[in-house]
Amino acid sequence: GGLLHPAKTTQHPGLRAAQSREARSQYNAFPLCLTALNKSHCARLQQVVDFPKPMGSVFRQYFFCLLAAVLGLPLGQAATVTFEVDVRPILKAHCFHCHGEDGTAKGGLDVRLRKLLLKGGKHGPAIAPGQAEKSLLFQKVRDGEMPKEQAKLPAGKIETLRRWIEQGAETARPEPDTPDDWITEEEHRYWAFQPIRNPAVPVGAKNPVDAFLLRRLKAKRLGFSPEAGKRTLIRRATFDLTGLPPTPAEIGAFL
Repeated sequence: GGLLHPAKTTQHPGLRAAQSREARSQYNAFPLCLTALNKSHCARLQQVVDFPKPMGSVFRQYFFCLLAAVLGLPLGQAATVTFEVDVRPILKAHCFHCHGEDGTAKGGLDVRLRKLLLKGGKHGPAIAPGQAEKSLLFQKVRDGEMPKEQAKLPAGKIETLRRWIEQGAETARPEPDTPDDWITEEEHRYWAFQPIRNPAVPVGAKNPVDAFLLRRLKAKRLGFSPEAGKRTLIRRATFDLTGLPPTPAEIGAFL
């Protein structure tokens, strides 16, 4: 017989029944490496692969581990979603202009801090930690009611908000008393807040700017276009400066 379908042999009926139960048990059980996956991930794997049965349990476990790695599925607990790292950037991009910035707090709601979301506005608290479906913030975003006059948030951002609330609406560190002029550690990493550096200039170009551009081009196996002729240069210069083509006298003087 083959690997998946062994040759038939004469066996005691009770033994065959026991082996059949064992085979079904091994086939239906997920491998140990996937026990940390949530139900949606397990369902996804079951939809992707429909094995002949019975199948060797060791081979099956290795296969599912490999499949999980290829699909990019987490084998451990999902990373904790925090306000500063994951949620505040979403709210800052889509909500701050109506709910916090420049003293604006429509509906009495300021979303710049977790504590302010808990305080809420005229409709009550915006979040209920551990209960995304009961959180006004999630309901409004999920149903496309907020942000107003904008496209509905991408599914990934909505899922981030849901996970954050479901996990307890955690913060990465203690919050300030007020959000005014508050810049998080994550926002401080933005390039505009970094000290000015004086990098080493690559060799191989006439000026530093071209040197950096040329290095990026060479990485893609590209280079600069050929230099423009003097007639082309004088035309470009005069069009840029005066909006008119060069006169014959100007061309003669430049050439």
